[in-house]
Amino acid sequence: MLPSDVIIISNKLNSRVVEEYKNLIVNNQEQLVAALAKGKSTKKYKTSKLVVANDADYDLIRDVYQAIGEGGLIAP
Repeated sequence: MLPSDVIIISNKLNSRVVEEYKNLIVNNQEQLVAALAKGKSTKKYKTSKLVVANDADYDLIRDVYQAIGEGGLIAP
């Protein structure tokens, strides 16, 4: 099973900034999900929840990128 969609942030940002973004997203998810649900993908996002991702869940995706020779595009 593939992991959920993610919001990606640069690993070059200060870790405090990253934590602040995570907290803002999770704590304001009702407004964010409502905004996503207003677009063409209303059904897809209507019952969505925003949660902090588990990095290990994306190892399958990394393996696929490695297998097609594009491992440098993503990093753990």
